Amino acid sequence: MKLKDLSKELNISISTISRVLSNDQNLKVKEETRNVIIETAIKNGYKFKNNINDVLIVTSYKKQVESDDPYYLTLRNLIEKELVKNHFNFRVVEYSSFISFKKYNIFLGSFNDEQLENIRNNKKINILCDSFTNKENIDCVSFDYKHSVYTVLDTFINKGHTNIGFIGGKDNNSKLDFREEYFRKYMKDTNLLNDDYIYIDNFNSKTGYDGVKKIFKKKINPTALFVANDSIAMGCYKALKEMKKKIPSEVSIIGFNNSEFSEFMIPPLSSVQIFINHIVKESVLLLLEHSESKRKYSKKIILNTKLLLRESV
Repeated sequence: MKLKDLSKELNISISTISRVLSNDQNLKVKEETRNVIIETAIKNGYKFKNNINDVLIVTSYKKQVESDDPYYLTLRNLIEKELVKNHFNFRVVEYSSFISFKKYNIFLGSFNDEQLENIRNNKKINILCDSFTNKENIDCVSFDYKHSVYTVLDTFINKGHTNIGFIGGKDNNSKLDFREEYFRKYMKDTNLLNDDYIYIDNFNSKTGYDGVKKIFKKKINPTALFVANDSIAMGCYKALKEMKKKIPSEVSIIGFNNSEFSEFMIPPLSSVQIFINHIVKESVLLLLEHSESKRKYSKKIILNTKLLLRESV
């Protein structure tokens, strides 16, 4: 698509579109207008004339995951917009289906050790966005996994809960999800781990629904549930309502990712907020740094999270 086509579709002058897509910092334009131009350019496959290589966005998960968990769709969309703002073309592929790496590669999702070793050995510029590894030759931007989970469990304990359950999912690879990993470790260290209170399937609302139905068949039920994302929490809410169990007087729930709909659930869902915008910006800044210099070492950036307590606890 050419600039004149974008101009006609959006009813915005060619000069404004050109300056937005060239990231002209002197241009005064509403952020809403800037975003519309960028999103339309992405949707229509606009290609930038630049002197740097394209970026390969590699996901560890299949497309369906973005439908099940809006977090991943938001993450990819933000990465794409940030790349466009900085003059990068990009292509999105699944790890299982691509053949070769490009000079610049951004990885979204969770990768197992074998996959990470393959990434490390490709001798390209590799950035994990929203996941972590200690391996050399891989930059990463993530958040404090352990602290985010332990904060949730500390909150439950401080409110008198000892029967605490976990409902989560598993990625396409064999790697244990960090939320389940640190949940098990914390509960084992405090002698509170009960495998009957753990249910693992996918990262969608059906998992939450099925998990509650299975876990709450026991004689002694959990009084608190930590769930791996807010989509799962939606399914938990539905199942608990059918079972006539009240939130939070009978069951407290804390989700993860703080999705847009969380505060509008009834009751509003407590959730761990991940500063996804900053994760994306830091990832692209690392990419820009590589494109402008020849850094010989990898960088690991860890951001904080924040537990937002609402009426579900």
